[in-house]
Order: sequence, then C-alpha cells, then structure tokens
Amino acid sequence: MAPWPLLIPAGRGTAAVAIGLLSAIAIAAFMYRNLSARRRRLVGYVSHLFVYPLKSGRRLELYEARCLPTGMEFQQLKDRHWLITTEDGAVLTARKEPRLVLVSCSNPSNGFISLSAPGMADLKVPIQLPNKCSTRHFRLFEMDMEGKDCGEETSVWFTSFLQSTIPYRLLQYDENLATRPVHKMKFHGISHVPCTKADKVEFSDLGPYMLMTEASLEDLNSRLQKQVSIHNFRPNILVRGCTQTPYAEDSWKSLEIGNVKFRFLTQCTRCIFTTIDAETGVKDGHEPLDTLRSYRQYKPSLRKVFGSSPCLGTYLAIDNTGNIQHYSQLCQFETIPTRAVLLQT
Repeated sequence: MAPWPLLIPAGRGTAAVAIGLLSAIAIAAFMYRNLSARRRRLVGYVSHLFVYPLKSGRRLELYEARCLPTGMEFQQLKDRHWLITTEDGAVLTARKEPRLVLVSCSNPSNGFISLSAPGMADLKVPIQLPNKCSTRHFRLFEMDMEGKDCGEETSVWFTSFLQSTIPYRLLQYDENLATRPVHKMKFHGISHVPCTKADKVEFSDLGPYMLMTEASLEDLNSRLQKQVSIHNFRPNILVRGCTQTPYAEDSWKSLEIGNVKFRFLTQCTRCIFTTIDAETGVKDGHEPLDTLRSYRQYKPSLRKVFGSSPCLGTYLAIDNTGNIQHYSQLCQFETIPTRAVLLQT
C-alpha cells in the first residue's frame, strides 16, 4: 500500500483533514510572501551601466548588459577583458600611466574591436585570438595569472601612444588559462567576505561588479571645492532615486536588478586613480582622495589592515545570470543589514 493514506486517518473525516492541511499550506505560503515583501522595498533604479573592456581604459556606456559570473558583457565585449603589461609581466594601469583612460574600445564588428586614442590611427583587434598566439604570465593582486598576447602591432601601438621607452603588451583574458576565483583572493586581510567557489573575475581588481549610488557622489561633491565626475570612480552600476541616506550601499547585503540577484562582497577602497580626470588623462592634484580620507576611512582598529585608503562603492557578485537595463529597469534591495558598517561617515 502507498504510504500517503497512512498519513490521513481513514473515515468520514478524511476530506476535512485534507482540506485543513491544504488551508494550512496556503496560509503559510501567504505569510511567507507577506514577510518577504516586508523585508524588501524599492529604493531606486539603474541610471547608468558602464563596461570597461580594457583595464584602466575608457568606459563604454550601455543601455543593456548581460550579467555573467565574471562581470558584464555586451556584444562579446566583456568587462576588464584586456589589460596591459610590460614584457616581464608587470601589470600597467592608469595609476602609473594616466593616459590609459583615453583609450577607447568600439562595439564589435565582424569579429573585431577597434581601439582608438588621441593622435593615433584606429587599430583593429580580433575578439577571438588564434590558438597560435603566445601566452604571457603576470601577477595581479598577488595571484598568478596568464593572458593571450595580442601581437606585435598592438604592442607598438600602445608603446607609441604612451610614449614609453620600454615595450608594452596587450593581453586578452582566456577562460581556458588560469582564472581568478574570488574565494582565494586576499580582501585586505578580511576572511569573512561572503563569496562562493563559483565567484570569479577576469582582470578586475577584487570583484566582478562595482556599484555606486548618485546620492553618495552628490554628498562627496558637496564637500569638494571642485566637483568630480562619476567617471573618477569607474562603477559598473550607478543607482538613482535612493530613498536612503548617502552611502547606504555599504550595508546592502543583497539586491535584485530585474531578475538578476547580486550579493555584497566588500567595500571598494580608493586610491590615486580617483584623482585622474577621465576626459583629459591628467592627475588633478590630491582630490577627491584627500576629502574621502577625511570621513570615509575605516575605524582606527582596522587601520593596520586598510591603511589610509578610504572607501566608496561596493563590490558585488551574482547568484544567477541575466540581463539588466538602465532607465527602465528598477532596482530592489534587501533592507536587512548583515554586518555593521565599518566606516566613519
């Protein structure tokens, strides 16, 4: 005999008991949905989406993007998919060569992207490199990495644009080579970053996505004599219409944009990159970094770990793939904080 009849007493009361069980299930489901709704609220929407195909290169603004575990993708252009190194494997960013922020990548066409920079002829680079391309080794945030070399023509192009006395190499990420799993990274000594073994990045610093709110940028600009652009901070996702205070993103545990679920990893520490004007490629003194240090540093007990690096924006990972849009796509965020904000705000 099947086990199900043994769970319900036989007799005239069987129907009544079954109805009672179904009613209890329906009530529990209603209460769960109601509780979930109370735990969530709509706080804003995506105002801008940015992808940076070349690490330290110029942004490409998107209307829609595909969200993958390693970051955003648009028409085969992936976030931080290319980077520059020296021939001995030292990674080059705009921290050392500020004019890298002027290098643009076009939308793909016929299997190629086009690189452009002031005073340079455009250069086509294949999205899929042939198997014969050599592999180069380098270290990125204390992890050994590999990339496919894009060839001599691109090397000459970047070396000439940056007016370097040593040759530079353009490398492309290849998922068949060494990857960078997030759970093996050193988050400034923090051991409780809520990442999984599925979280990984290409050539991004510490997380596949970085989010900021317009409210946070506006508050920073209210403290500066000369206002700065969001492009000083290079987020992937910019959020508008927040009903909470500036820097609310510090304590968001998880969020949804459309059907894509994002998960907080850690705050984004800031460096001299924020002082580079994204339109001119020139370092503009010590701001906004000095002002950020005056009110966005970690508490004194954590200074031995973080030093004087202030924080602005958060790194995120995703729990599922999907597409997100700006202007038309609303953001929903969980409002249950999971950890105390460590910053002085």
